Amino acid sequence: MVKVARAFPRRTCPSCSGSLVKTITGPRDVSKGVLIGSESLSKTSTRVSRCVRKGCRVYVRHNYMRIAGEKINVLSFNQMKAAGVYFVTTKTAFTMSYLELCYLRLLRAKTSPGQEAAVRVLLHQGHDDLPDHRTFRDCLLRALEAYAVAKRTPDQVVSFNVDYPAKEVVRLSRSQPLLFHPMNGVREVAMDGNFGLHRHLLPGVDPPRTKQLPGRPRKALREDERSCSCARKDSLHLALPQRTAGWQFAVDPSSRKVLAALEHKASESHGDKVRLLHGLFADPQCVPDVLIHDDACHLEAYVRKHHPDSFPSVKHFIVDAFHRRNHKCSKRELTVSQKRRCNRVRTNMSESFNAWIRALNFFVNSLRPHSHAFWIEEACLFYNTNLAPLPTFVARPRGRRNVKARMMKKPAAIRKRPSSRR
Repeated sequence: MVKVARAFPRRTCPSCSGSLVKTITGPRDVSKGVLIGSESLSKTSTRVSRCVRKGCRVYVRHNYMRIAGEKINVLSFNQMKAAGVYFVTTKTAFTMSYLELCYLRLLRAKTSPGQEAAVRVLLHQGHDDLPDHRTFRDCLLRALEAYAVAKRTPDQVVSFNVDYPAKEVVRLSRSQPLLFHPMNGVREVAMDGNFGLHRHLLPGVDPPRTKQLPGRPRKALREDERSCSCARKDSLHLALPQRTAGWQFAVDPSSRKVLAALEHKASESHGDKVRLLHGLFADPQCVPDVLIHDDACHLEAYVRKHHPDSFPSVKHFIVDAFHRRNHKCSKRELTVSQKRRCNRVRTNMSESFNAWIRALNFFVNSLRPHSHAFWIEEACLFYNTNLAPLPTFVARPRGRRNVKARMMKKPAAIRKRPSSRR
């Protein structure tokens, strides 16, 4: 049994700064629940504190208060760590050390809350206090969002809704990209789209889709080559997918850090790419003269035609080395000046970031709009903060011979025999 019920750690009301008193008048004033740690489960309880000031009468329970039917956070990140416990509901709480571990597992090991819930349900079979798989997953997701939101400003209390923390810090805007301001000057920008990061269009938040998304051309199959699933696939192609069209990311090839991100409503829209560049070029430290993109030929034509005076510093539109061989236009080969300028530029850094974030597709694609955008932003911040330094010099193993020269040698059957040498 729990001897002391957890209560709000301060004696002043977080809403009006009035005095708080602990209520013991009803059975609902003390609620019993389960405290979930990294390896253990324990019982816990919370006590309600009430403001005595007339006109306020707010009820506070440990880390949140109820206002107009919503649970509003009342603790800063440092206060949460000092308390050691975060309550999502009156019956479910997580230790802060466990939330930190799950946060790192999500962004580094790509372990989603649903996978964590499945493991804990199997680990603690027979415990009646443990929530079911769905409830555990939802509570853990909300707790991780609250952990990440509060962590951005550790000393400041962020008044977010405990049931939907990301909604208070994310503003969905198609014209305003997510910007990650660089510490040093940016001379090159590499852009690439990621269609795998998409979400459902939510009624009331996003307008429904009325136009078919452009995509890859389908193969022309003869009747004898068509399978039984071709008719089903044709019907799916005719339906309008009520989903977004991925994200566009801008990466600095020199520092390998993400500079900006923008959500696509239409796949690979040049207008969205220009909006992302406008937000990026507004930073005085970002004055690049090289723009790297897998579709640089069409992007350059669009910019020259519709925005001729927007990006005067950009002199070179270059296709990255990964896609250059697939182009049949003039971008297939670099000019002499482009070769000299991009001699030490890693043109595939945007592809490297897309490969890193691809493992989060399954997790972020099932989230609500604000949570989807929040975790994309959080993943970019985590990626920029935890980049491993590249070695400046790679030592060649001693005694290793030239493999290509050894392969080009003549076979032993046609070599001159030593006896023929006189």
